[in-house]
Amino acid sequence: MSRIAIRTPSRLHFSLIDLNGGLGRIDGSAGIAIAQPEFRIIAQKANSVLINSNQYTVRAQEIVEKLKKKYNFPGISIEILSEIPAHYGFGSGTQISLGIAQVINKLYNLKQSVQELAVAIGRGGTSGIGITAFEQGGFILDGGHKYPDQKSSFLPSSAAGKVTPPPLLIRCDFPDWDILIVTPDCNQISGE
Repeated sequence: MSRIAIRTPSRLHFSLIDLNGGLGRIDGSAGIAIAQPEFRIIAQKANSVLINSNQYTVRAQEIVEKLKKKYNFPGISIEILSEIPAHYGFGSGTQISLGIAQVINKLYNLKQSVQELAVAIGRGGTSGIGITAFEQGGFILDGGHKYPDQKSSFLPSSAAGKVTPPPLLIRCDFPDWDILIVTPDCNQISGE
């Protein structure tokens, strides 16, 4: 296989169930996968890293470099044709990370599961909604992390270190309902 195309869904994350481990498990999440907005990624093998994207060039480069270090492949050419807007609650970080990891996985026949790819790129340390949305879609409920053995404090995935994704408790098809999402036309405060 020399060229691959992939689409990733967005996700809506309804809540974390336990932020302090009081129930014996920290985190735990409920959410659904939605078809739009989506990432559409086309990739092919290359001898260097080439990224073509409107807003995700730097992020994509970081993901590829992390994966190159772990899996030792020569390079990749990635074109991101459509993008999930960042910082609107659609899970763009997990979806771009898994989308890129999966095209590399397929092109270089790495034979890694989506769960293994998630650990390699540092996703799923808090919630498993985005990972299961990527792989299976639907309505998703995950069981969080055993407290304090697997995780001892509330942290986002990016800061949770090598915490593995939580176990999937329930995954079922979500009805084909229209969902109205309204995003305000104002400055974002993410990262401030």
